[in-house]
Amino acid sequence: MADENPSQQASEGAPEEKPATVSAPEGWDEAFGADAPKPTASPEAAQSAVAQEPWQPKDEGVGAYGAAPGAQYGTPNSAQPQQPGAAPYAAAGGFGGQPPQNPSGQAWQQPAPAGAPIPTTAYAKSCLSAGWADCKQPGFWKKTAFMGLIELVPILNFVNQGYMLEWSKEVPFGGRTSLPQKVVTGRNFEIGFYAFVISLVFSLVAGLAGGILGWIPLIGWIATVVIGFLVSMFTYILNLRMAMRSQLGEGFKVGDAWKAIKRDWSGLLWAILAPGLIAAGVILVVSLVYTFLAVLFLIPVIGMTAYPDPAYMVSAIVGGGLGFALLTLVFAYICSWAGVVSQLVGYRAAAHWVARYAGEWTYLV
Repeated sequence: MADENPSQQASEGAPEEKPATVSAPEGWDEAFGADAPKPTASPEAAQSAVAQEPWQPKDEGVGAYGAAPGAQYGTPNSAQPQQPGAAPYAAAGGFGGQPPQNPSGQAWQQPAPAGAPIPTTAYAKSCLSAGWADCKQPGFWKKTAFMGLIELVPILNFVNQGYMLEWSKEVPFGGRTSLPQKVVTGRNFEIGFYAFVISLVFSLVAGLAGGILGWIPLIGWIATVVIGFLVSMFTYILNLRMAMRSQLGEGFKVGDAWKAIKRDWSGLLWAILAPGLIAAGVILVVSLVYTFLAVLFLIPVIGMTAYPDPAYMVSAIVGGGLGFALLTLVFAYICSWAGVVSQLVGYRAAAHWVARYAGEWTYLV
């Protein structure tokens, strides 16, 4: 047998080579079991071993705090986009494959790790900015000027409140329409009357509580201011709730309103307080001008005591008295108009707040 191939003899005599093994990654045994094949230096063998049982990584940090899913595990196929929240797993093509599908056809989502913060929605505009943006449309100043006149008429001015609420209640339902044309309608009067009743009840409660606490120095005064702010917040959103449901009783669901207010009380307070502060600033400036002009008109009237001449008295009454009365009407109208503008913007801003923080109220209807 001397003619046997030397290379064949050498191969028969050489020890059988085994695949070179490498140390298993941390967590390999916990994921696959101690008897699972360990990774080898051969890529094909490693691929086959991993594909037998998918490796489910630990929950810690998977997709949380803004990290890209699988980034902490060194996903090779980083060029392939992964579905948000889906953990990397070994598919036929290795890491970076598409997540499995559940029977309903929806993509599987990796559950959020325990203790991870709940993401909150970020809005491009504040409630006040969104409300003012809705109001800035053609005809706004003309409409509010007309409503300012109506506001001076008792009882009839209920239609103003109804108009504001009827237009603002669409926001939680996704509506973004222009200002309605008609102000004086039966529907607006009804909703406005309901809003008057709700506001009256809360005002009486606030007045009673403030009257009692007002006797306590400092602490009582601070508590009275806080109660006033709370009543304003309750009144605005409960009036909106009443308009959304068209039932007076919905305006007294204080418990539901309190649950919503606790979610973002500062945003609601600013949404309804800022328009009122601006209106108060306008009224303050107008009041100073009114006071100065009123003194000028009243000087001739006061001078009648020193000059009791009939002709002078007639001129003083006509010039001073009627001028003062006209000036007072103009001042009252400007104050009324400023109040209407602030309330309209405030209700629209509060409606945006309800849409964001009390969305469950839309299921009332």
